[in-house]
Amino acid sequence: IIAVLTVVVNSTICLWMQKKTDINITFLPVFASGAALLGAALLFRGSLLPFAGIYIVYNAVNALRGPIIQSMVAGRATPENSNRLIGFYQAMNSLGGIFGALFAGLIYAQGPYLPFILAFVAFALATGLAFIYVGKYKKEKNA
Repeated sequence: IIAVLTVVVNSTICLWMQKKTDINITFLPVFASGAALLGAALLFRGSLLPFAGIYIVYNAVNALRGPIIQSMVAGRATPENSNRLIGFYQAMNSLGGIFGALFAGLIYAQGPYLPFILAFVAFALATGLAFIYVGKYKKEKNA
């Protein structure tokens, strides 16, 4: 289900967002939705069906995050540094995936919901930083 949803979301919503919206602003609801869905999943951690349903929707929303952020990075790059910047983005994304999975696996032994709590905290912090970024971006754009 998650794989099918990811393909559908990336080939429809993600492409629409990149073509029809200013992703420097519309990425904020993606991050906020990710944080809200993870928070909701934690509220239903005692019930498998609601937890699983919310987690499936979270994965669909999270599928938007990568291409949108990559587009934002590419949009800020100059022709001289675009290859290095995209390479750096991919390297940091891979490094985050490796260490994130390692850390989630290590803390899982302490409690099966700790990785979800960690993800919620990370998304909440990212959403807070996104609010700051959008505010600065709007000021920059209006100047």
